[in-house]
Amino acid sequence: MRRRNGLVGFTLFGPLETDWMNEVRTVSVADNDKKASFFASGTEQWFEDPDAYLSRRVRDRFTPELLERYCRALGIDVFNPDFYGPECALVESSMVPRPDRVEPSIAEGARVVVEAASLRQVSLAEAQSEQGIVPGEALGVRW
Repeated sequence: MRRRNGLVGFTLFGPLETDWMNEVRTVSVADNDKKASFFASGTEQWFEDPDAYLSRRVRDRFTPELLERYCRALGIDVFNPDFYGPECALVESSMVPRPDRVEPSIAEGARVVVEAASLRQVSLAEAQSEQGIVPGEALGVRW
């Protein structure tokens, strides 16, 4: 069985001020080979499947399929590169964040500030190629 470490996450922003960056709702599952963790905060939305969040296996609580369904409910074709137009960005950093630059801890969905000088611009196709990602493959990967 093929596995990929990482995160499946959904964040919905809104026009009203919230505790953090106008986030209305965040749902995610992160996996680092040691232990998967589920995180949900904010106001549950009409298109969500809260029963999935009760799955015994943490990795099954928020899957790429659920991410796709949530995005489609908002008119976003998340796994279709053509939806995004000719430009997109991948932000990658190998730096280890300083404790004063994360909020509140990695296990709780910390936000990392990345210095602009460390960024480079690549196309979606280049980013996928560099990371060994085959478009559409994520939906078929059981992680």
